[in-house]
Amino acid sequence: GCLPKPTWGDLVRLNNNLQLLKDTYVPLQYQKLSEPLRILTVSDSSFGNSGKYSQNGYITMFCSADEDCLCGKFNVVDFKSNKSKFLKIH
Repeated sequence: GCLPKPTWGDLVRLNNNLQLLKDTYVPLQYQKLSEPLRILTVSDSSFGNSGKYSQNGYITMFCSADEDCLCGKFNVVDFKSNKSKFLKIH
């Protein structure tokens, strides 16, 4: 959100955030899933977020195919959050 003209204050906050990440880092751990498995993708979007732009995102995971719930144990395969791109139709 600070580009293309970051300030010194932005750099200080970035360095503080990087130090916090180093201090609290926990490695990603995958757990063994029992079959049967399913692939589940959950997505969401906002329209006109704060009057600036729209935002969308998704997460895709492998999860246990338990009939009692949508998703039991799971492992994340992919995720993304970004600004929506608008198409101009002529």
